Amino acid sequence: MIEGKLMIKGKMPKQCVYDNACKLDKFCMKRSDLSDETGIFKQIMFIVDRLHIKGHIGIDCKKYNHPINFPNLQGVVTVMCEVINSWASGFCHNTKHMNAIRFNFFYSLFFLNIIKLNLKEK
Repeated sequence: MIEGKLMIKGKMPKQCVYDNACKLDKFCMKRSDLSDETGIFKQIMFIVDRLHIKGHIGIDCKKYNHPINFPNLQGVVTVMCEVINSWASGFCHNTKHMNAIRFNFFYSLFFLNIIKLNLKEK
């Protein structure tokens, strides 16, 4: 059940970037031995995004969850979810009056335009 929800193109993600990843990591590891299903968390590296790492002072957090420790994330905008959420919240007034179909259509176009903007920048 958990694995099916986390899979991307049939594969489990190797890394998860999250603002409170150090605590999520500990939470998941404590439960990873409960069953085969929860054991999948041992395969995932939990990384704190660059925006939130400044407030993390724990030794384990800096050692295991700091984005600097992951060379494949150099140059990756780990705060993109924060940026998109901030941008999308500007449409809150417009979307709260939409039915589910219009809401889904609006945000489909919204994210499609974000992708197009990112491709133009490259």
